[in-house]
Amino acid sequence: MKYFGSIFSMIGGLIVVAAALASLLSDDIRGIWTLEFSNTPGFVIVAAILAITITVLAFVSFSSKPRLMGTFIIAASFAGIIVGSTLTDIAMLFSTLGGIALLTMPKPKPDVEPGAKETPPEEPEQTEPPQNPMAI
Repeated sequence: MKYFGSIFSMIGGLIVVAAALASLLSDDIRGIWTLEFSNTPGFVIVAAILAITITVLAFVSFSSKPRLMGTFIIAASFAGIIVGSTLTDIAMLFSTLGGIALLTMPKPKPDVEPGAKETPPEEPEQTEPPQNPMAI
């Protein structure tokens, strides 16, 4: 579940980053970003920054605190849905699903029950004394 959520979040972030980079090279793709509600490139920059943030958080969630990273990924995804265009919304759905998967991941069980004392492992009893090879 951990890897599923991280990979889905990465896919969503990388789609938006790839579209933002492609919009720098092509006027037609740039038109996709500005077609719906905005003629300013500011929304492209905000969506790209959020997508890069989501990608970094998804990468970090592989190694540490996936539940915490999942909450940040969901928050950044919703911000990207609000700010971005339809392409960003579709990609942020992947990130939102990945964040939900990270957030609903079961907590790891502790090795020792709370309130229980740790006892050192018992040494096995020797039934016979060790034999001395020098004794005759």
